[in-house]
Amino acid sequence: MTGAPWTVNRLIILAGVLGATAIGLGAWGAHGLEGVLAGWGRDAETLARRVENFNTAARYQLAAAIVCLAAAVADGRWRARLGGPALTLAAGALVFCTLLYAIALGPASWRWLGAVVPLGGLAMIAGWIGVAIVGLRRSPETSPPPNAELVRLEEILSHQQKLWQDLDDSLTGLRDQSDDQARRVVRLEDAARQLLEQQRTTEAMPDERPPHY
Repeated sequence: MTGAPWTVNRLIILAGVLGATAIGLGAWGAHGLEGVLAGWGRDAETLARRVENFNTAARYQLAAAIVCLAAAVADGRWRARLGGPALTLAAGALVFCTLLYAIALGPASWRWLGAVVPLGGLAMIAGWIGVAIVGLRRSPETSPPPNAELVRLEEILSHQQKLWQDLDDSLTGLRDQSDDQARRVVRLEDAARQLLEQQRTTEAMPDERPPHY
């Protein structure tokens, strides 16, 4: 069983977007964020806390990107099971990291967002629990193989259905040809009947030629 194409596409897109932005934001947080915050007049304690929040968000975002990519490229038998937990984890990371970025860069009045951040964390935890549940379930590799006789019977039935369909198409074509031939015969009979009627009419007409003719 393989994962749905739309799920795989989403996971790959999320992995690329989350990974690229996490690396970019993490690099900026390590080299430029402190100077920006200092320029805004933040004290040393506030500056250190905000830089730490920003870097934490970048790390968690990168981890979510790796999970999404791993689920997308997993074996098809696992991909369908890992897709849901990976998407849940990615959604939680988006909430968690976005709010931490906002708290790090926003004004002090945005500190209330810290009360919402745990919701994203809970979603990430739920995603990881989903991954663990997938591992606790029966492995796709150890699932019993399909009955060979049943598979063979399905193949025979499919082949028979194809033969019946081809035969039905052939009979339909022959019936159409027969109907066309019948219509032609009717037209020929009508034409012959009209010719006979004309001949009879001509023979029945009196000879009106003058006597000296």
